[in-house]
Amino acid sequence: MPQIIGKVECIQVGDDFGFVGLREEGTDDFEAFIIWFAPALPTAFLRLLHSMWLSMLREAFTTGDLVRIVHDTNSAFIRNVELRK
Repeated sequence: MPQIIGKVECIQVGDDFGFVGLREEGTDDFEAFIIWFAPALPTAFLRLLHSMWLSMLREAFTTGDLVRIVHDTNSAFIRNVELRK
């Protein structure tokens, strides 16, 4: 699965969507990723997972720390988020 490491530049969250914008480390490339989008019936596990990702992304946004995002091939849906301190 592809991955990107960079700094969080923006986070947008609503009831049925969550997005994050990331500036790739060492380049001027900007990528937007989907945390979730209109899930029909999210499980408790999925809600908890997204909540943890948001906490890490918000911390990285505040502190300027790097994050590593793993996403689907040819898709912007996030599969994993890692805070890189």
